[in-house]
Amino acid sequence: MEQYRNLELASILAAAFCFLYSLLAIGNIVMGVAAAAIILLLMRVLYIESALRELVAVEKARLERNGEWVPKREEN
Repeated sequence: MEQYRNLELASILAAAFCFLYSLLAIGNIVMGVAAAAIILLLMRVLYIESALRELVAVEKARLERNGEWVPKREEN
């Protein structure tokens, strides 16, 4: 769970950086808010994706331990 907290902190810092950069370089607060929102949404998607991958790996390991895992067969 520590890696998810680090990812969330990184997304907040990246959003803050984008907001400040847009505000200082462009001088447009709307662009800063939009850039920060996009960064936060992208990081949230990455957070959810990595959490789902970990969940699938844990469930697969549990099924393999119980002998219930059936590998996917390739059809020709």
